[in-house]
Amino acid sequence: MKKLNIIKILVTSFLLIITGTGYAMSRFNLCLFSEVEGVVLDHGKPVVGAELERIWELGYDESTGSDKATTDEKGYFRFPKVTRFYILPGILPFMQPVIAQTINIHSEGKKVEAWMTSKWDYKEDSELGKNIHIICHLDRTPDFTGVPGKPHGAVFGVCEFVDKI
Repeated sequence: MKKLNIIKILVTSFLLIITGTGYAMSRFNLCLFSEVEGVVLDHGKPVVGAELERIWELGYDESTGSDKATTDEKGYFRFPKVTRFYILPGILPFMQPVIAQTINIHSEGKKVEAWMTSKWDYKEDSELGKNIHIICHLDRTPDFTGVPGKPHGAVFGVCEFVDKI
């Protein structure tokens, strides 16, 4: 009987701590892909109606997800940040996240690899160390672009990083 009471007290205390301070939302609501906004250009001109598909794959449980956006008359698109509520990675901080991130552009029957990288944490905007603002050039060949301030960080694709859109 004493063991059962101790377990109840520990579980109740844990639940009160994590829910009473908003801790649960910040600790367990993990960012898998930060907000992305950008423009799609072809030979310097905005691409209207291009469909962008964003895909993320979380390594530890092999879960995947995706969403889509379409460019407007100025070639502009936006994806909101992607967060998921996970208990285990929130409790066990030593679990190394590996999140594969991809953005493909579909335009005029062609698929262009715009963004391919891996995210190694659950922090918002950690992909580039700042908000993700990109200009994607359909007339370029996909290549690796180093991430400033991250010696081993790179993104493969046709997009360049900019400060503002």
